[in-house]
Amino acid sequence: MTVGRCAILVLSLFAAACVEEGTEPDAPGPIPVVEEEAPAPGAVRGTVRDASTDRPVAHAEVSAGALGASTDATGAYGVAPLPAGPLKLRVYRRGFVPDSVTAIVVPGVSSLIDFPLVPAEAPCCRLDGLWSAAFVLDSAGLNAQPSSREASGALAFNASATDLEPVDNVLISTGESRIDFEPLLGAAESSGGAAEGVVFGGDSVAITVVPQFADWGVELLGRLSADTVRGIWYQRASCCGAYGTFTLIRTAGAE
Repeated sequence: MTVGRCAILVLSLFAAACVEEGTEPDAPGPIPVVEEEAPAPGAVRGTVRDASTDRPVAHAEVSAGALGASTDATGAYGVAPLPAGPLKLRVYRRGFVPDSVTAIVVPGVSSLIDFPLVPAEAPCCRLDGLWSAAFVLDSAGLNAQPSSREASGALAFNASATDLEPVDNVLISTGESRIDFEPLLGAAESSGGAAEGVVFGGDSVAITVVPQFADWGVELLGRLSADTVRGIWYQRASCCGAYGTFTLIRTAGAE
């Protein structure tokens, strides 16, 4: 037997000894599954200041989708947690022109966004009279189960309860709400209640509706043209309130 054949025989015997007769090689184990973590939420923060004096503006309302916050005495605000991606930020304060900006929310980052608010012009007119109201739901609140995407009703502002002279460039009217928000918000005790309307910045309108026996409210922000107000509404809530669009038409008591 030659040396080459001896080497092949030895290798064959060695391989056979490593695998017992009648057994099969172990099957490959399961492939590990790597779970991808959800992106961390982001946040926005900043300061709201008077564009004409650079002084901080306290009690300004900053909304970011369904979340929002009010500025403190230094004009500072912060809203979190927010989903990553583009998000519309809006800021409103009586006596100033509302402002908005589209921000890019970065996961795990608190983005700095400041707002210089321009003082508002004198109000153009009052809200005296009866207004028909139509609401459309764009996004339901957290855990809410709306029965409809639309709701309607009326708002009434009394001329005798209106400040005839503007204060801080705003004209305030008080009245009552005849709107049932339950189809939109899925919450009981959502009808009736008090209403307060403010005209500022020429034709800008802000209305607060607080349903009877409710511990929350609905804010309306829009523009007045002739006897029609169109704009957005949102539910005032600590987290994830509903929001959408609205139209008001004055049906009685026009100036």
